[in-house]
Amino acid sequence: MQYHKYYRKIICQLKGNKTYYLFNHIETTNLYPSNKYKDFSNLSKVNFWKNDYNLYPNFKHANYIQINISEGQVLSIPPYWWYASESSDINISLEINYDNFLNLISFTGNCINHFSHKLGITQNFNCVCCE
Repeated sequence: MQYHKYYRKIICQLKGNKTYYLFNHIETTNLYPSNKYKDFSNLSKVNFWKNDYNLYPNFKHANYIQINISEGQVLSIPPYWWYASESSDINISLEINYDNFLNLISFTGNCINHFSHKLGITQNFNCVCCE
């Protein structure tokens, strides 16, 4: 599971079906946020598909919305909403990350850090790619 701070994710389902599980940001404490970073995403320690309730007992209290999207439908996920997705068959989805001008201004420092890391100028040992 993951969430994004700065942009709205728009998913266009081009072929097949997909199911999304959305958690409101108020569920964050039940989702055990990880301190790992991956391409502007914040990750959860919980494996939505194989959860260990002994390790993450509060996850059983987390409420979510299940949304099934089919070919031709569009789903918008707001910033700070956690999500996981599942494909039920062969499908093609187009994901668009939408920013507005004010988001871009507040996000500039993180963009510089991200791209300098991807170019090998800086190294972040707390990200998924540097494990």
